Amino acid sequence: MLAKCLDCLAPDKQALAFELYEVIVSDDGTQSTAKEFISLHYPWAKWVKGPMKGPAANRNNGAKHASSGWLIFTDDDCLPAPNWLEVYSNAIHSHPEVKAFEGAIHPTDELEMQQEFAECPVNKTGNNFWSANIAVKNELFWQVGGFDEGYFLAAQEDQQLKIDIEKISSIFFVQDSVVFHPIRYNNWWKAIKGIPKQSKNYGRFAAKNKDYLGYDNLFLFYKEQFYFHLVALVRHFKSFKFKQASISLAWLFFGITSNAFYFMIFKK
Repeated sequence: MLAKCLDCLAPDKQALAFELYEVIVSDDGTQSTAKEFISLHYPWAKWVKGPMKGPAANRNNGAKHASSGWLIFTDDDCLPAPNWLEVYSNAIHSHPEVKAFEGAIHPTDELEMQQEFAECPVNKTGNNFWSANIAVKNELFWQVGGFDEGYFLAAQEDQQLKIDIEKISSIFFVQDSVVFHPIRYNNWWKAIKGIPKQSKNYGRFAAKNKDYLGYDNLFLFYKEQFYFHLVALVRHFKSFKFKQASISLAWLFFGITSNAFYFMIFKK
């Protein structure tokens, strides 16, 4: 996956002149061969050792080694379009007042996304700021503290960055700056087993940002969560994805209560 990603960022593949950008791979692997692999096949990319503390810390680590005024993030399994960086560069020059941008994320196969348990982040209209495709001015990134490394899962840290940035600067959506994201498959048992930790993660996020999210009290928090999972339940039934619908039911019956519990714990 990393090789396919780097192939898209090669000097002869991106429309933007190579002297105008650098590629940094922050490697958090415990048994990785990426250093030797990159040195041999992609000598134009810079390999740096990750801190072994998860995706948020790893992204921060990569940002520390950047020499330019802008940071553009993607993931090692993503496939940036040939004009990905050029579109960002044009947007940066056209909107000098903007300090943060997000690009579009498309699935590699639209039809495959209709399969049960097929998943990947899809961002075609903006207002998500998912780290598979974002650009932030270096100075602003560190002003807000980068990605929050205190979350328990690889989730919510990019949403936290979005909130932190929006307190200072607007975020501009650039729909023509596209990365393609491969489709992953979850399974029923893994999804059920992951509910407690996801609840804890979101509980921390909701408590930390309760004023921004409008969670003045526990009832409002519970109401919003109930509506979110109820809509998901109906959507899965309409798509005949009955196993995924059962997961939404699990969230409605005990996942939301777990969310509320952690919300109150972290709110204190």
